[in-house]
Amino acid sequence: MGSDKKIIVLFPGGDNRVDRPMLYYADLKYEAKGYECLKINYGDGERKSLSDIENIKNIALSQMGKIDFSKYDDILFVSKSLGTIIAGQAAQTLVAKVRHIYLTPLQGTLEYIKGQDIQIVLAGTADKYLESVHIKPLQ
Repeated sequence: MGSDKKIIVLFPGGDNRVDRPMLYYADLKYEAKGYECLKINYGDGERKSLSDIENIKNIALSQMGKIDFSKYDDILFVSKSLGTIIAGQAAQTLVAKVRHIYLTPLQGTLEYIKGQDIQIVLAGTADKYLESVHIKPLQ
């Protein structure tokens, strides 16, 4: 391992933007704590949906392939909405240990939450994509 090397990877939602407040402030906080930052970009800037998930995953993994995650002592994935599924899938492909902050996860993210090192899951009680009844069993 390196000498306390840390990285944060930001996975945006379907709007493909990491400059939205939830990810922007996570980026600021962790960069101030000495984390390097990888901001995943899904491409053309057009809004993405679940039908694009396989393509988005391949784009994200391609960008992540440029990073040698084995040199990091701490890897933190911060993901929003559609990006929570991509982050869960991406963590399964890495041999390194990943911690997660899931922001407004989708139903499809739940299968990745069990067995992962979850720091935070933030979801609203009136979320139209994930009913709180599905999160309670994970607590």
